[in-house]
Amino acid sequence: MHKNKQKYDKILLKGCDFMNNGICKICGKKGKLTFEHIPPRKAFNDRRAKLFTGNELSKTISDKKRLPWDLSGLKYKQQQRGVGLYSLCASCNSLTGTLYGDEYIKFAWTIGKLLNENNMEGKKYRWN
Repeated sequence: MHKNKQKYDKILLKGCDFMNNGICKICGKKGKLTFEHIPPRKAFNDRRAKLFTGNELSKTISDKKRLPWDLSGLKYKQQQRGVGLYSLCASCNSLTGTLYGDEYIKFAWTIGKLLNENNMEGKKYRWN
């Protein structure tokens, strides 16, 4: 296993085991953790996503021949149901969704609408 991947997995899974038990990152209680979508699922985060480490993304900056948005050839972790991780207990996950989720979703949909209205290339983004 690659050393960076081990370090990356250690950070993501700190305090967790593979049965989704661990320490909630907000309240600190030990128990079953829920999958927290970051950003919320309704803010276009409900599809497969590629999760890149900072080290991998830095290659887009350090390689002078590569455009910053060219992610081809970089290593990533595939997430099947959107970006997120098992980091919060059910009550803290619900609380964070209640406190900021709806407003963030409105913000994301507003940006999506603006992108569609002002797209200079004439392509429509898929927001559903």
